[in-house]
Amino acid sequence: MRLAFSIAMRFLSSSKTQTLLIVMGIAIGVSVQVFIGSLIQGLQKDLVDTTIGSSSQITVSSSENNRVEDWQGIISEIASLDLPTDLTALSASADVPVFISSGDRTLSVLLRGLQFPESHVIYKTDSRLIDGSLPEGDGEIIIGKGLKDELDVNLGEEITIFTPDRAVEILKVVGV
Repeated sequence: MRLAFSIAMRFLSSSKTQTLLIVMGIAIGVSVQVFIGSLIQGLQKDLVDTTIGSSSQITVSSSENNRVEDWQGIISEIASLDLPTDLTALSASADVPVFISSGDRTLSVLLRGLQFPESHVIYKTDSRLIDGSLPEGDGEIIIGKGLKDELDVNLGEEITIFTPDRAVEILKVVGV
C-alpha cells in the first residue's frame, strides 16, 4: 500500500496542470452524479404522488363478467365498516372500451364513467378542467384535450359512442 501511495504522489506532483485537470474531472463527475441522483429521487416522488393521487388505491371488481351488479350495496357496506380515518372517498366508476365518433373520425378509446360529485376527491376532475363544466346529467361527457383535438370537436357539439354490446349513445361535450 505504501508503494502504491508513493507512486501516486510522484505521478500527481510531476505535472501540476494534469493533476488539476484530474481533480476537476473527479469533482465535476461526483457533482453530476449527486445532481442526477437528486433529480431522479425528486421525479420518482412526483411520479408516485401523481400516480397515486389521480387513481383509486383500492378497486373492487367482478371476476365473472367484469360487472359489479350491486355496486351501491358494496359502497354502503364499505362506508359502514370501521376503517382508518384516512379513507377519503368512495366512488363507483366503470371502464368500457368503446368506439367514439364525430364527423368522419372514429377512434377506439377507454370510456370511464364516474360518479359525480363523489369522484372529485379521487380524480380531481373539477380542478383539471381546461374549459367547460362537469356533466350535470345524462347525455353529457367531458373529454381530454388530446381526444378533443383528434376528433376536432368543440364544447356543445355531440359525439357518438358505440359500445361492445352494440348500443349507440349520442353525448354532448360539456367539458375538456
